[in-house]
Amino acid sequence: MVEGENILNSGHLINCGYIISKDLKEINILGMCLQTSAIRDKPHNKTGSLQLNENGLKVTKILCTCKAGNSQKCKHIVSTLLYLNRNGISSLEPISQTDLKCSWSGHYLDEVEI
Repeated sequence: MVEGENILNSGHLINCGYIISKDLKEINILGMCLQTSAIRDKPHNKTGSLQLNENGLKVTKILCTCKAGNSQKCKHIVSTLLYLNRNGISSLEPISQTDLKCSWSGHYLDEVEI
């Protein structure tokens, strides 16, 4: 938690947005986070699904491209969830397919699966 908060407070979460699924009951989130060990390298990509239900939102899946990302417990994922908690889902910007191709100075988000 502490490391995820440090990422968020230091401004390393550089992009966080959403793509609405076809059934409108799920929100797919996408985010990019600078690598703390290699700031100039390609950022880590985070993808996740939030399900809308009667109690609000439930995280159904969230992954990161970092080494610990498949555990769904890495600091980059924590920073994204903290961002959503502090700013709300309404703070997210929609992300188009063009945005995916153009993000981060021409690096493609080819590892992103929605």
